[in-house]
Amino acid sequence: MSLEASGKYEEALELYAEMLKDHPTHSPVMKRKVAIHKAKGETTEAIKELNSLLEIYMCDLEAWLELADLYIQQNDYKKAAFCMEELILLNPNHHLYHQRYAEICYTQGTQGTLELASKHYAMALKLNPDNMRALYGFCLVSSALGGGKKAKGEVKVRYGRYAEWAKAQLKQKYQFDNDQLRIVEKALDLMTLPNR
Repeated sequence: MSLEASGKYEEALELYAEMLKDHPTHSPVMKRKVAIHKAKGETTEAIKELNSLLEIYMCDLEAWLELADLYIQQNDYKKAAFCMEELILLNPNHHLYHQRYAEICYTQGTQGTLELASKHYAMALKLNPDNMRALYGFCLVSSALGGGKKAKGEVKVRYGRYAEWAKAQLKQKYQFDNDQLRIVEKALDLMTLPNR
């Protein structure tokens, strides 16, 4: 690590390659290689190294999170979503994994991914009712699904109710801070569903 600290990345990579010859499954060394590639701005190489690590250590939560972040940097949301799915399989009761997966699905923006985002925002809220980011996300995705061009009949009504519930929850969370409440109410007014 002293080589890394002094910016001698190539020498450090050579040293780590030698160490991996003797111990090919040495996780900390594999992670140091990822860190070097990230420090050098070599995202593609970092992704390759993380995929190699995950072939051996499939239950490494940190590696899955890091890989999801790298895919997001490259705007590869489908692969980032896969990483988050793996994390949810490994730890289904972690509200932040559901929230992050929902955010990625929301970013993809198709009807199917928006519906997935709604479900995972709801799960994040079920696991942690104080998760404001998930509550905002649930409000946004419900408004998008209830007010979209494809929204008709029961679907429009259902997501409209979800959006109204989420808005009421947000207002309730800020009821004791009038300044914040005014800001939230203005933002929520911008999300009002058209033609309900």
